[in-house]
Amino acid sequence: MKHEIIDRVEQRVEHAKADSDFTYFWSLLLLGETVFKTATLGVLAAIVDDPDRNRYRLEHGLVKTDGLGDWAKAIEDALSGPAAQFLMVNAYPERNELTKACNAGDWQYDSVFAMKQTLEALRIESEELPTRSDMKRWFRLFATLRNKTRAHGATLPSRTSAPAISLKRSIELFVNNYCLFKRSWAYLHQNLSGKYRVSPITPDAAPFDHLKKATSASYRNGVYIHFGNPRLVPLIESDADFEDFYFANGGLTAKKYECLSYATDNKRAGDATAYYTPPGTLPASETEGLTEFVQRGLCLSNAPDLIHATSLVPRSKSNCTICCSMTGVIL
Repeated sequence: MKHEIIDRVEQRVEHAKADSDFTYFWSLLLLGETVFKTATLGVLAAIVDDPDRNRYRLEHGLVKTDGLGDWAKAIEDALSGPAAQFLMVNAYPERNELTKACNAGDWQYDSVFAMKQTLEALRIESEELPTRSDMKRWFRLFATLRNKTRAHGATLPSRTSAPAISLKRSIELFVNNYCLFKRSWAYLHQNLSGKYRVSPITPDAAPFDHLKKATSASYRNGVYIHFGNPRLVPLIESDADFEDFYFANGGLTAKKYECLSYATDNKRAGDATAYYTPPGTLPASETEGLTEFVQRGLCLSNAPDLIHATSLVPRSKSNCTICCSMTGVIL
């Protein structure tokens, strides 16, 4: 299975394998984190807009956090939490593959079992694995693995050989079988002509081909996945030439947040202006139409009530004279 975002990090893993078992294991952690975030953001892309702005709420949380535990909570929310009711019908196969309870022999259970073996080999305590398990458990277990090794651990090189074998198997089962990674992915860049340059991330990018000729479509430049129509994958930065792929990595400030490449360790700043607004339902506009027709004199209308002058900010006559003199308007 070829997926350009994941393949970049897999190449790093293969190079690390020739170095040492410790370097190999460390690179596998980076690969797992890449798969983790790609799957999470791919699912978030399939959440449609709703009045409570659930997709924005999840994105807003991810752009702030630098811990994988919050990412695990985000995909859990998107699959079976409040945001799940707004998941596109076309993304139901992705949801079902991660939420159904599976037995030994199913790729989901075997992938989770291999992840549990990795934790046990490193003597890391984690939640128990029942006789049947869904794939959501994989995200929680990997978050524990990452936090006890890369983030808050001091793993000895001599203890990484066996965990590396089981971790590689766990990731491979996930990547090679999950239907999300088999969908059409592409980077869209709009040329000055209005047509789009389509850079395939997966081998089959045919669903995007019509954009190469269309000038009426309106998509911002970015990574897209096709769920019946192109859906922007949030918090992944790249370009049409695939110079690198960057994932949101926390560090949100008033103007930017950190983006990290797991293939090269390069960093860049993401634009934080899209996340200025706090999550939650936006207040209704005073000029928004009513939900039903009401009688206005001899007519029926859904126009809102007029804004009374008393609700406006008062302005003195002297201020009005000054403003009008500046604009050339005479009262």
